[in-house]
Amino acid sequence: MNRKSLFSRALALSPGRLHFAAHSHHLWPDASFEAQQQAWLDANRHADRKWDLVFDAVIPEAQRQVAAELNLPSPDSIVFSSNTHDLLLRVFSAFERGPVRILSTDGEFHSFRRQADRWEEAGQAVVTRVPLQPFDTFAERFVDAARAGGMTGSWSARSSSAPAACSTASATWRPWRGPRGRGSWSTAITASWPRRPICRP
Repeated sequence: MNRKSLFSRALALSPGRLHFAAHSHHLWPDASFEAQQQAWLDANRHADRKWDLVFDAVIPEAQRQVAAELNLPSPDSIVFSSNTHDLLLRVFSAFERGPVRILSTDGEFHSFRRQADRWEEAGQAVVTRVPLQPFDTFAERFVDAARAGGMTGSWSARSSSAPAACSTASATWRPWRGPRGRGSWSTAITASWPRRPICRP
């Protein structure tokens, strides 16, 4: 499976470059160039009414496409957030009692690692970190730790496309096998997002 055609603009700017960075440092797909142009056009075409377009059309369509890509039962299970810190605070605030027990790894991105460290220091969370290495056995070890129980939730930021949301009743986190199959474990937060979510800011 070769997806280079989706990144033709970025690759053409430096044809000999080998690029392996992930997260916000990755190369941008062609669709993002077109989307930036469309965002400018929409902002100026709709002016004061642009947010009607965003919330009534753009976000629901994005939810539908992400849910379809991840084979999720409902687009409502996808909720967007401006950054990891904001998303974590919303999810964390859904738990009524503490300390929250979190199953994670020793290879998380800095935004989650630092937030989890602060919660531990404050006595608000107990974090169990499963080592990523050896990689060949990571998926099994992570699942075994989850099955051992005692966790309020699990978090792995290894997949930037993992869906997340707050639940109407409680935030129940579960390991989720991604579309890449064996060994591509990430995290999904099962959710039903009402018009007025219980997650507090």
